[in-house]
Amino acid sequence: MEKPKILIVDDEVEILRVLFKTLEDDYDVVTTSRAKEALEMIDNSVHVILSDQRMPEMSGSEFLKAVRDKYPQIVRIIMSGYSDMNALISSVNDGEIFRYISKPWELQDLLDTLQLAVAKYNENISHAKLIDENKYLIERNREVANRLTQTMEELRRVQSELEKLNKKS
Repeated sequence: MEKPKILIVDDEVEILRVLFKTLEDDYDVVTTSRAKEALEMIDNSVHVILSDQRMPEMSGSEFLKAVRDKYPQIVRIIMSGYSDMNALISSVNDGEIFRYISKPWELQDLLDTLQLAVAKYNENISHAKLIDENKYLIERNREVANRLTQTMEELRRVQSELEKLNKKS
């Protein structure tokens, strides 16, 4: 079975190394220290993004909002060693963040959060598939209704013709 893919973005390279080593057995871990580079790396194979809030190029909030806009199914988690409440509120509201993890993190909390995030990703994918199936079924129902309407109109026309022929005979 394929491992869930987690993208970790943090400008502190040592944190990237620690997280990679901690998670590599259970996850396909990809890391980068630059948010702009991360945006180029993201595709539909990424399940979860774990991002630092304070980074030089763009904040974690800005980064995760950009991710949400293009890949809403990816579950987004933000980390911060600072308690900048306005930034965290912005992250949650603008980036629709799944969870906030404070630095330094408790290992079991991190592992539990990632497990929940992967489950949430799978739920997101299932939900998106159901929406697509629903759209398909709505379109098929429209097609059937249109054909039924055409058939009914044809039956009325034939009935009218039959009534005319009956009156003549």
